[in-house]
Amino acid sequence: MPIQFTITEEDYIELNLRNLHQNPKANRAIAIQLFIPILIFGLIFAFLFFTGKLTFRSGAVLVGLAIAIPVVYVLTLKKLLSRRLKKVLRRDPQGVDLGERSAQIHDWGIEDDGSKLVFTHLHHIEENKAYFYFFQREDDAYIIPKRDLSEEQIRYIQKVIQDLAERIQKMIQNQ
Repeated sequence: MPIQFTITEEDYIELNLRNLHQNPKANRAIAIQLFIPILIFGLIFAFLFFTGKLTFRSGAVLVGLAIAIPVVYVLTLKKLLSRRLKKVLRRDPQGVDLGERSAQIHDWGIEDDGSKLVFTHLHHIEENKAYFYFFQREDDAYIIPKRDLSEEQIRYIQKVIQDLAERIQKMIQNQ
């Protein structure tokens, strides 16, 4: 089935944010960045408490900052990361294939401008409300945004993926 879609900067950013959230090392680094302000303000609080210089006002300010900084960090993290990814895209757009695409979906894979993406060679396939991700490696995916597809095309791709899953399941059972 032929499909046409456009890969935008936002699609690229969404894939990278998705990859970031799936990466245990990145999640650990984010957790540490959330914990450090709490630790620092906790140490200041303890120092002031044990030296007798802690007032209600300074204690409230320290507790407020210890809570506010991680909350603000979490609320702005996606925007900050998106801004950084946009800068990377502007500096080196060669590594990313943005723009309009035409592809042919087959039961064996995807044909796109002469290149072939064979489903059996994929690391895994994911689908969410907005995208189909066909991962060639754990962090490198062929993206098909659903916004450019008709309901019929979305159902066809879902059926191809389901048929592939059934074929793989049968292969596993036969071994």
